[in-house]
Amino acid sequence: MSERDKRAVLFADVCGSSALYERQGDVRAHEQIGAALSGLVEVVRRHGGRVIKTIGDEIMCLFAGADDAFRAAAAMHSGLPAGMRVKTGVHCGPVLEEGGDLYGDTVNVAARVVSLSKAGEVLLSEAAVLELNPELRLLTRKICQTTFKGMTRPLGLFGVVLGDDEMTAVAQLASASRLQAAEQARMVLVFRERRYESAAGRPPLVMGRSAECDIRVDDPRVSRRHASIEHRQGAFHLSDHSTNGTYLLALAGEQQFLKRVSTRMPKSGHILLGDNPHGSLENAVEFWWGD
Repeated sequence: MSERDKRAVLFADVCGSSALYERQGDVRAHEQIGAALSGLVEVVRRHGGRVIKTIGDEIMCLFAGADDAFRAAAAMHSGLPAGMRVKTGVHCGPVLEEGGDLYGDTVNVAARVVSLSKAGEVLLSEAAVLELNPELRLLTRKICQTTFKGMTRPLGLFGVVLGDDEMTAVAQLASASRLQAAEQARMVLVFRERRYESAAGRPPLVMGRSAECDIRVDDPRVSRRHASIEHRQGAFHLSDHSTNGTYLLALAGEQQFLKRVSTRMPKSGHILLGDNPHGSLENAVEFWWGD
């Protein structure tokens, strides 16, 4: 019997096993790795997941949703035997379960995600992050965009690096006050004396030459849909989609040039679409967080 459904697949890999065998000898190292794996299995069960199989010093687990997989991955980093660390990777998507094993692209991607993870890190695909509830999503940050061999689309990777004081806290819900602050976040923008607003939970605010854009900049150097602003992971992000690029000028003086990439925005500054800053900010979009 087979079942194909959207699930969360978690891989956890005990780090440094080769060095451990060299230092401790086969018998002692095998005992320590076995104890570590037993602890990971218990964490999976405690968070409502199932261990599908153990592959050497790695386990493959299945969860009904991303939230439980994320909490389990975070909890795995505490309570390990002294000197041992683990790396974890999570991906969400449809899986094929047959004969006590998992098959399909979701499993393959999850295995590749954990291969890029580092000791002490929870690494998630963008597909997994999008399935998280907003409280947990705020604890992640985008690390990179990569394309694995055999994949046609780039994969966004998000991480949570866990310090000693965060091991237990990350596995719990974010505080209500932090979530409320994120939900109320908003950015004010002014262009040619007209006021605009971007806020958490709203669609991206689009800037460009097209009349359909939220902020229309009628200039031949500006693309029809030149750039956009969106609130995600607790911050506002500016994304360039243009031919000529976008300049982001922080009020403190820092300058960034964006071309087909995104960046986290400072608290205040100016945006120039397709125009190299050379002293005049007449055609700039001014912005700041808050009222």
